Amino acid sequence: MGNKCEFDNSQISFPRSYKKLVKSIKENDRDAFIKYLIGWYSGSLECSWYDSHKIKDNNLYYGYWHFEVDAVAKRLGIDDFDLQNEQYYPYELFHFIEED
Repeated sequence: MGNKCEFDNSQISFPRSYKKLVKSIKENDRDAFIKYLIGWYSGSLECSWYDSHKIKDNNLYYGYWHFEVDAVAKRLGIDDFDLQNEQYYPYELFHFIEED
């Protein structure tokens, strides 16, 4: 008996939050991609983790890093050097892994 994925990955779970990212991917538009990254947090109102930094629990908040956007940047061949200072871009994490 093989493993069957029951998850429908043809639909975006949070279409409003990811609409601009999908558009930047389809059009291979670097400027739209960067604009999406900059507005990512404010565009994530529908996500359960939004504003979790305001909850007074030291074990809950772990930061707001947009891991998927790094994967997209690498897949599209976008030079991410100038993204390293963007607040939500996990530049150091992914470049640290590449150096090992």
